[in-house]
Amino acid sequence: MAVAWLLLLGDNALNNDAFHSLHLCDMPGPSSPLFAVLLAINAPLAVPRALWEAISFALWGSRTHLPYWWSVAVLVAAVGLIWYWAALNLQALRKRGTVLMFSWRPVRFSTDTLLIAVGLVFGLFGASSARGFTSDLQSDLRGLSCYGPVWLYALSDAIMASALFVWSFALVLFFGRDFIHCVRGRTAARFRSPVVSPSWHSRPRRPPDGR
Repeated sequence: MAVAWLLLLGDNALNNDAFHSLHLCDMPGPSSPLFAVLLAINAPLAVPRALWEAISFALWGSRTHLPYWWSVAVLVAAVGLIWYWAALNLQALRKRGTVLMFSWRPVRFSTDTLLIAVGLVFGLFGASSARGFTSDLQSDLRGLSCYGPVWLYALSDAIMASALFVWSFALVLFFGRDFIHCVRGRTAARFRSPVVSPSWHSRPRRPPDGR
């Protein structure tokens, strides 16, 4: 979450600089390299973000945005939830060898299929970022672009490609494995509350005479 805050602060600084330096290009673009890196590192957030934009455009005819600091708070909280979900899945993999998943098989099949498809899409976007990185290397890295020097774009493309490939590999591997387990009838790991130690009155008491 601290990394998300730093990237958002850097994105805000780049946007302000682009606003005061519009002579570099007519239109700075949809997002700065730092914001693109933030979305790539937390790639699963792109799915609800795209759904929200599609729903708001369908209902109101335009993309609805929250006030800036509200959107920052929601985004940082969502980043925390994403990594909490990832930590729970890693814990389930170490203990039971399966990811956290629904117990009802139709929902489990559907969720595994959706996450595998999302992982494949992340792989395609990672390949696109890798092509952008090679294109940046062929240009003058000391030159200037909309949001700063070209080397910043090259660095962001490299980080984005790496992060998207990692997410793609993880989603396809682990949830593809769970899909196979579901076909074979193996039970998925489910979230359980921490085990509470027995209370004092449930423990055996000594006889009054001390024996």
